[in-house]
Amino acid sequence: MKKLFSKEKGITMLTLTLTIVVMIVIMSVITFYVTNSIQAEQFQKLKADVREIESKALMYYVQEGVVPVYSGEGADKKTRSEIRGNSKCFNPNDGDEYAKVNLELLGVVPAYDTTYYINTESLAVYAIDPVKLKGTEYPRMASDFSKIATNATIPSWEKECFERTDIAQCYEYDEKGYIVKGYDSAVKNGELIIPAVQPDGMPVVGITENAFAKMNFNNTKIVKIPNTIKDVPSNLLGTRGNQVNYIYCDASGLKYDTFSECNLVKEVVLGPSCVIPDAGGTKGLFSNNSSLEKVWIETKSLGSRAFYSCRSLQLVVLNNSIKVIPDYFLASSPSTVIAIRDSYSDVWPNIDSNFLNFPKEIERIGNAAFNGNRKYASSELDLRGYNNLIYIGQNAFRLFFTNADKRIERVKVNDSTKYQSNSFPEGADIK
Repeated sequence: MKKLFSKEKGITMLTLTLTIVVMIVIMSVITFYVTNSIQAEQFQKLKADVREIESKALMYYVQEGVVPVYSGEGADKKTRSEIRGNSKCFNPNDGDEYAKVNLELLGVVPAYDTTYYINTESLAVYAIDPVKLKGTEYPRMASDFSKIATNATIPSWEKECFERTDIAQCYEYDEKGYIVKGYDSAVKNGELIIPAVQPDGMPVVGITENAFAKMNFNNTKIVKIPNTIKDVPSNLLGTRGNQVNYIYCDASGLKYDTFSECNLVKEVVLGPSCVIPDAGGTKGLFSNNSSLEKVWIETKSLGSRAFYSCRSLQLVVLNNSIKVIPDYFLASSPSTVIAIRDSYSDVWPNIDSNFLNFPKEIERIGNAAFNGNRKYASSELDLRGYNNLIYIGQNAFRLFFTNADKRIERVKVNDSTKYQSNSFPEGADIK
């Protein structure tokens, strides 16, 4: 009997111990799921807050031109190190400053009890008290951010299109990456900057027709368009484009009449990725523009009649690797000095210099390409140094004068260069 009792007592103790262990495990599991359920609920509230605040902050910025943060009393700013959270939650395009969001301005009542901060460049919103979920601290939901990269080979002016994340917030985009609507706040200090990258890091590839139809371009003097743009509509700025004085463009998708209303533009810079379109009928990209004075062309893709009859055009800087000068390219632009450069610079060549030379790799000069120019320095046109030049079109230099308004008397060309009977001034000695 005693043996049996001892055995039964041992079994009873073992059962009791196992029961306690099981209960502890069950309680731990319940506690874990309850805790995670609470954290998951908090995360959903945080997520909803961030989305609402970012959406309304963007609209406020678009309409008012400033980020909706406190100023004066109540203002609070922090650095990246002062905002806790997993690195995958942070926008790599954030600037150095995070400021306390003024939720009252936005009419937002937060669901998650915390203070929210917004990066003043990327407009990404973060909670100062992150939610800890499955071992990760979330100051906002993790997002598939892309780092905005600047191509080191682009002209210096174009970097602004890549780096100004605040400007990217001033447009609406479709799923293809086209700008479908622009807001007045896109114009900063008289500059209309087309962004190269959307707020989520995806490229901006085009501009739809009428995207800028409701924008106010008062006092807009400068327009900048980056190389990511592959499609630009006709009459981009409408009649309001007549206020623009400076155009910087590296887009490959221009139409011949994209800048048709920019009648007061004085200087144009066309980047290396730009494709100058051929004329539509007799209308070229800037033809008959009576205000245009200077043009810097870094691209090798030229279009016909691009600067036809620009009566005030004083200086055209050409890329030294251009192979083809198209038909009527500078025809009837009588005061034009041509300079050659290997790379873009912010310094314009001396406008008082004489008509210099042609691109060293030139192969073809189209019909009437330089017909009517009066800035050549010499009475002799010597083209023998251009070993790749194989063709010169009709009237290419037909009315081609010295800077003293005298016709060219002598022309020298290589034996391999073909030309027309009327390529050069009548009566000129051709050897």
